[in-house]
Amino acid sequence: MRRYLVERFVSAAFVLVGVSFIVFVLSRLVPGDPAQVMLGPLATPGELAALREQFGLDRPIPVQYGRWLSHVAQGDLGRSIMLHRAVLPEIWERFCATAILAAGGMLLAFPLGVLVGIVAAIRPGSGLDRLSRLVATLSISMPAFWFGLLLAIGFSVRLGWLPGTGMYSPVGQGTLGDLLEHLVLPAITLALVPLAVVSRLTRSNMLDALDQDYVRTARAKGASEVRVIARHAFSNTLVALLTVIGLQVGFLLAGAVYVEVVFSWPGIGFMIVNAILTRDYPLVQGSVLLIATSYVAINLATDLLYTCVDPRVRYT
Repeated sequence: MRRYLVERFVSAAFVLVGVSFIVFVLSRLVPGDPAQVMLGPLATPGELAALREQFGLDRPIPVQYGRWLSHVAQGDLGRSIMLHRAVLPEIWERFCATAILAAGGMLLAFPLGVLVGIVAAIRPGSGLDRLSRLVATLSISMPAFWFGLLLAIGFSVRLGWLPGTGMYSPVGQGTLGDLLEHLVLPAITLALVPLAVVSRLTRSNMLDALDQDYVRTARAKGASEVRVIARHAFSNTLVALLTVIGLQVGFLLAGAVYVEVVFSWPGIGFMIVNAILTRDYPLVQGSVLLIATSYVAINLATDLLYTCVDPRVRYT
């Protein structure tokens, strides 16, 4: 296990360095000058040159990258060009908001997706099974931002039942109830695709498991249908299901940008969009690096959980 963990940490380090390099280079290929954005169209060449020198933008890209990477190794992600604040506290605050949104999506998508998949597999070909497959196909095919706009127009603008923007009410007290009200619509939007994926995979794996000899043997011994489904069939689908859930957790964190923009949710995705528009390189680089680190950590945790759900899995 120790050797496996060392190898995974080393490979994760290479992945993160590669991601940081790609983002660093691509952010500088985007047309636009941060100094021009900050100072406006009336800035003189001298003022622009002084600002570029202040932030190191006048140096060659390899030099800029090496300097930034050395600071990252010390836990310093730099200072935001537009906000004039340290990047790490800024993106951590936004990341926590995104984590709340992703947690809401997870609580909706995973339990409901597993339940729908199991019920559909128990009665294949039934009306519920056909309905679940139809809804799953529509959910995967439907753009999240479009579905989010429909929810906002219907339940916020037309009916006025739920707030459609922000994380808290402007005049509210920032209470838990206020947060939950603002969380409903974006969480449903974010959970749409993962719910469909999990339900389809659960149904497929359960159909395969229910057709195995050990399930027929358990039924022949007189085991109850609930025990057959939960103990013998579902438990043998956990490894494949855990893999997809791990990938979908990463999707919920990285793919929340569309939902955050639609609902003006103050998360890291919404901040990245604004940072790209204002050419705030340190903010973009730090945000993407934090998301990539989270994704790598989730994948590692998923691999380690395999040993908990399946004793046959061993790492050497």
